[in-house]
Amino acid sequence: MYHSKILIHLIWRCDNDIHMLNHKQDKVRGYLLSLANKNKINLQSLAVLSNHIHCIVELNSVQSVSDIIQTLKGASSLWINNNLGLTYKFKWEDGYYAFSFGYSQYTEFEKYIKNQKDLHEEISFKTELSHLANKYQLNLT
Repeated sequence: MYHSKILIHLIWRCDNDIHMLNHKQDKVRGYLLSLANKNKINLQSLAVLSNHIHCIVELNSVQSVSDIIQTLKGASSLWINNNLGLTYKFKWEDGYYAFSFGYSQYTEFEKYIKNQKDLHEEISFKTELSHLANKYQLNLT
């Protein structure tokens, strides 16, 4: 038997950072939660904003970050285009951001995810990404 507790903060955004999901966030959130459940993805926390997604996923012993992202982004993109009546072709931007964190930090990260709407009333996604890049010592250029 395998035992693990691997927590990942995942972020991905709409193509060209455009606010494509305005007024559709609740429907996308519901679909992502259903999709995660169907695919045995342990989605601990989820924030759907008009131009990006934040979530916390607990990996099991056979899952990879890339497989989870492929499932969530691929299926949701198809679903959005087929079910939300958009007048444009929806697409997620290529790539994603993934950060691991310790279980003792879970409460801090969950609060961060839940406060996304308030955070983005004060700062842009670009600014948020810059802060994360500094915190996690990423080179985003």
